[in-house]
Amino acid sequence: MANDQFQEIVKKVSSMDSSFIEGLIPCGKLSVERALSIYSNAYRVRMSEALGETFKVVWWCLGDEVFFSICREFILKSPSTFYNLAQYGEKFPEFLESQPVSVEMPFLKHLALFEWQFKEIFHCAEEKSLDQSQLQTLASIENPKFIFTAQLKFLTYPYGIRNIWRSFKNAFDEKSFKKPDWKISQNFLIYKKDHEVFLKDLEIGEFEFLTRLSQGNAFENAASGLELKEKNIKELFEFLFTHSLVANISG
Repeated sequence: MANDQFQEIVKKVSSMDSSFIEGLIPCGKLSVERALSIYSNAYRVRMSEALGETFKVVWWCLGDEVFFSICREFILKSPSTFYNLAQYGEKFPEFLESQPVSVEMPFLKHLALFEWQFKEIFHCAEEKSLDQSQLQTLASIENPKFIFTAQLKFLTYPYGIRNIWRSFKNAFDEKSFKKPDWKISQNFLIYKKDHEVFLKDLEIGEFEFLTRLSQGNAFENAASGLELKEKNIKELFEFLFTHSLVANISG
């Protein structure tokens, strides 16, 4: 089946198009309407499961009733056009922002954006990094530029997304659980190593420095105007090299 044919079927099923119903042949004693209703309900359940798999923390924050109510509305307005359900939900963060619950939980859109990024990193292939011999060869380059691996991203949010994530991870541990402080901005990096995804907090200066480097700025330009101690910069690069997150260095 071609992708455009698949998309057409999805659109008709999700909207219960009357011309589509008339063209179907029922199975057994079921009417066409009943058969399609069963399929349509199963479709919505599967789409909701896909959204729940990607946006686990949003689900945790909203609770079952509100989360699945929002999912049903989103599925009706944005039916899947993908064979792979892991690709479904990219527009969900924007949709969340339009929901009344976002007034009291303004972080929801950003939390969903983070969870989508987490999924993307989790599924990406781990790009090869520089080895020790290559690093020694390139160490003499003056004012170098750095290319980071595809499995590394630098993230910043106006809310405490990292804190919410921590609370979710500790939700079932009474000793470790803390109510998250989401009314703060947070910066951190996310990376994948040996098939696992990790997060590391960054100070605002560290985030700005690494972001500038990732945008192609040379070392001196990236550090310009930032209050970064030599010790902090050294620790950052030790971390990046130790975790195999630098793909190349050039002059």
